[in-house]
Amino acid sequence: MAAWGFSFAAGRGLAMARAAEAMLRALGGVEVQLRIPCLTSGDDPRLGLANCTTEDLAFAPVVARPIARDDRRAEYEFLFPATAVSRQVEDRQSASVEQLFTNALGVVFDGKLLRVTQFQTDSHAGVPFLFRVTACE
Repeated sequence: MAAWGFSFAAGRGLAMARAAEAMLRALGGVEVQLRIPCLTSGDDPRLGLANCTTEDLAFAPVVARPIARDDRRAEYEFLFPATAVSRQVEDRQSASVEQLFTNALGVVFDGKLLRVTQFQTDSHAGVPFLFRVTACE
């Protein structure tokens, strides 16, 4: 640790996270939605508010890479920048990124809801910079 309480390794990890987001943006990242169950479901029907069952969280830039399959079902690997995901985790007061993706009902991409089948974290110096999510029909 440096004299001022700053860890150079952690600083490099944060720089890597910003670089990953810039790279995804340069690669033509698109916006996808992560469909999750709503936090609130006890809305007051007297006010005309319907019970919320799901919510779509928008993420951008996300790179969607198709994966070739023999059975003709669509399967994609989505590359999410850690900066965008960590903002949503903080906003939703979720326990962790893993919980957010584990509880997700799927990824909405190109008008289709794709089921999340795998989740991986890429990190540098203990700081995540990229999340890889595999989803299929």
